[in-house]
Amino acid sequence: MKVLVYDLIFFIRIYYCFYYFNNTSQGSTHYLRFGFGITDHFQSDITQSMYTGGTVTFATLQLAYYMGFKEVIIIGMDHNFVEKGRPNKTEIRTADKDESHCHPDYFPKGIKWQLPNLYRSEIAYALARKAFENDGRRILDATIGGKCEVFKKINFNSIN
Repeated sequence: MKVLVYDLIFFIRIYYCFYYFNNTSQGSTHYLRFGFGITDHFQSDITQSMYTGGTVTFATLQLAYYMGFKEVIIIGMDHNFVEKGRPNKTEIRTADKDESHCHPDYFPKGIKWQLPNLYRSEIAYALARKAFENDGRRILDATIGGKCEVFKKINFNSIN
């Protein structure tokens, strides 16, 4: 089995402190809880509290692991933001369109958001990579021009 994280990100809608998804084959709704602590932890069992790692990608990697995917290919994780400043500082978006995400309305004008902490994300990604590798699985990055160097890079055109 193989999953593209890009697909999972759009499959899940973020709500402040939990993720929600509807499992139509079971006819049930699941709420994923986040744990809050000094450090992040890779949660292989999402029936327990998950950690965000400061990025939706880390959360989706935990979901992909729990779902049993042996290979995950990340597409579109630039790991680079137009906005600069102190990480985790809450700001009101002033730009007409979001230049730092996959959609111009990802964080629309006027919404509160926090500048990303790329260092924290890299630490979390390393936790995910280690969990996958320890179980004989792998995470690959096929992002064209992406700045993240935690995962093995592959050519986007080589994906079949």
